Amino acid sequence: MILKTLQASLHYLVRQQSRYGADLTAITLQRLVYLAVLAVPVSALHILFFAQFEANSDAEDLWRTSIMAVHTGLIIVIAALGFSAFRLLKAPDSNAAGLVVLLSLAAVLSMGISLTAFDQLVTPAVTPFLVVCTIVGAVFLLSPFASLIFFPAAFIAFYLALGQTQPDATILLSNRVNGMTATGIGLGLSLMLWHTKITHLQQARKIASQKKALELSNHKLRELATHDELTGLANRRSFDTLIRDEIALMKRNSSEACLLMLDLDHFKQVNDIHGHLAGDELLKELAALLTASVRATDLVGRWGGEEFVILLRDTGEAGAREVAENLRRKVAEHAFAVTGKAGSDTAASDEPLKLTASIGIASLDPSSPDAIQLAYSQADRAMYAAKAAGRNTVISETIATESGR
Repeated sequence: MILKTLQASLHYLVRQQSRYGADLTAITLQRLVYLAVLAVPVSALHILFFAQFEANSDAEDLWRTSIMAVHTGLIIVIAALGFSAFRLLKAPDSNAAGLVVLLSLAAVLSMGISLTAFDQLVTPAVTPFLVVCTIVGAVFLLSPFASLIFFPAAFIAFYLALGQTQPDATILLSNRVNGMTATGIGLGLSLMLWHTKITHLQQARKIASQKKALELSNHKLRELATHDELTGLANRRSFDTLIRDEIALMKRNSSEACLLMLDLDHFKQVNDIHGHLAGDELLKELAALLTASVRATDLVGRWGGEEFVILLRDTGEAGAREVAENLRRKVAEHAFAVTGKAGSDTAASDEPLKLTASIGIASLDPSSPDAIQLAYSQADRAMYAAKAAGRNTVISETIATESGR
């Protein structure tokens, strides 16, 4: 049981580090930049203070010189690594980023160990080592595996270094124990912050995923509200809004626009013979054909059933007739890929289907108080006049009105 729990924990740690390792490294690089900005002037101040100190013995002089040398080396190394981290944030390179983090970690720990060892020449304090253990635990987002390697290794180096400069066995023992405590604090802080940051990243990704799903859902809802679900064309409500906008534009620019209403001839037979699913596929194919046959500035919408409406912007009646004739011809010449037969034992046919369309034309009148409904009514009347004239025909509202007199 204990072994299984340990294996599960190890798998969890490996999995989380694999998922979020790149994010943790990026955060560590950002922190290294801030650390370099802070450490360089602090070390420079240390050098300034120690430069003014007058040694009274060889031990004090060695201590003073050594401390200044360590801080000078730190300024050079940490400034270079901080600059490298800054560049890697702009141009990420996982291998280089990992190397910069390791070198920075080694530099900080080495500085703390060196300063503590040289301090033993004049004082029994282990403050520098405690400080760097805390800095490493708080700044470097190390994986638990890395923490369990680096902190014990740092303590071993600390243990050996103090033995070179602290001659008093009692103080040496006390400082080594204190160093072990400092190492434990750094290790605990590192493990705690790693877990906290992993939890934060998990929550951030979950929130981002939920936000993306919500945005996608809202987009689908907007699509459903403004577009026909089957064909993807503008639905009746959306088409009304766009025509209303077009009429407002016509009033400002004194431009023209026409409305086409297109209805497939004998479409009921398609559903009866081939089935409604085949009929739906045909309508989608027709929608694509109509969209591809008009200008990008024109608008194709589904009115309902097998009826479609087309708004022709900046187009008069003569131009609208040319477009309508072109559409009528393309529909008649197109081979619709309809297969299947509903409610029959007869084998399904893969023969392409030929259809025709009747089209009515109406001009938009921006001066009319009810321009939208008037245009729909006129286009619908013209379309039915086209059907009455034998189908596969284009008739404008003007001709339909004259014929009805």
